[in-house]
Amino acid sequence: MSADRQWKLISLALLTIWLLTLCAWLYARKSRTTRSTNLDSAGDQKMESERKVLRRIQQSCKNCDAIESGRNILEWAAIRWAENPPRNLIEIGQRLNNDELVEELENLDRINYSNATETWDGQTAWRRFAKALAASKRRSNKKKRFSWFKPREEALEDLWLDHEHLAP
Repeated sequence: MSADRQWKLISLALLTIWLLTLCAWLYARKSRTTRSTNLDSAGDQKMESERKVLRRIQQSCKNCDAIESGRNILEWAAIRWAENPPRNLIEIGQRLNNDELVEELENLDRINYSNATETWDGQTAWRRFAKALAASKRRSNKKKRFSWFKPREEALEDLWLDHEHLAP
């Protein structure tokens, strides 16, 4: 076999391998895009239903309807934390990590389950709820923004701890 023919066969084999790699990459990219599109549409549906419930919460709070507000808040929480929904209003305030909201939801819970005919200030409740949601969203966005730092920090901390144990 001549050197010229051998060179052409090697070049053809490398071109074939490169084309197969390109096809596999395009196929993987297409399937990944399809999967993310499906996940995005499910996330969009969840977000849309969450928005609808938030509008109902706002309206029931404006109407000072304590019972309906409590139901709507629990419905919203079941959408927001679908994998582990809160069992009561107070737990929602605790998950949002807002003391004012916890206090407001305790008040709402007390009014809904007592026989007394107390008036409930839905306007204040909505302001506190909206404020807690905004703060929660900011915390969540901050965590997402810096989440790629965490594994490295943990790895470095582990290395440091190992180093401390090795020191005399």
